[in-house]
Amino acid sequence: CKAAGAASVLIFKTYGLTFTTVFNRITKNKFVQPEDYQGPKAAHGIEKMDQKDPTIERIRAAHFNDTENIPLFIGLSMFYVATVPSAREASIVFGVYVAGRVIHTVTYLFKVQPFRALSFIAGVGAQMFMSSRVLQKAIANM
Repeated sequence: CKAAGAASVLIFKTYGLTFTTVFNRITKNKFVQPEDYQGPKAAHGIEKMDQKDPTIERIRAAHFNDTENIPLFIGLSMFYVATVPSAREASIVFGVYVAGRVIHTVTYLFKVQPFRALSFIAGVGAQMFMSSRVLQKAIANM
């Protein structure tokens, strides 16, 4: 249940970045596809929009980073839960990972170093801990 809760928080966070991208594209008139800028905005004489915006690109990069990292965490979490960790251990590991990802996103969006790197390292550390537990259990059951 703790793994499902952690995954849900991370999925909602990732969708939050999706909606933030959409909001910024609409409010800044920065569309990518022709059908997007030929929609309602075309009625106002806008023929084509500039596609690049530094804020939107930063949000997209944070979103892409989530799509690289969160699926691995979810998959690893399933194996980790199968090792039957204590509730306390699982809470700590999942809490560290989720907090790390949330902090990473905020610091990514607001360009805050070294906290972005440190939060990434915290998340990787949580995943390495889970991986070591899974490997330890697999070796013990050989």
